[in-house]
Amino acid sequence: MDSGTRSFGLSDPNARFEQLSLPDCVNLDPSGRCRLLERAVCSGEGCSFSCSERDRSASLAAWKKRMRALDPATQNQLSARYYCGAKPWLESDNKED
Repeated sequence: MDSGTRSFGLSDPNARFEQLSLPDCVNLDPSGRCRLLERAVCSGEGCSFSCSERDRSASLAAWKKRMRALDPATQNQLSARYYCGAKPWLESDNKED
């Protein structure tokens, strides 16, 4: 997917035109429905949960930085309690297959 663009699987040309007014939000499915709030209609730019890919990446990077800054004992406790022993904040951000 190109950054800043979305492709919607709609066959009706009028429905495609309506998709242009939707925000660039990672929570929208291909039909324009909100996956996070399970709403049929997007609330638009005023939605508190609207999140672009850039926003999501920045938030994830900030979370990883905060988690890495914790002492090892706290990291181990959080890892055991919420991540079944895994530490996703220590994983590399590179997605090379």
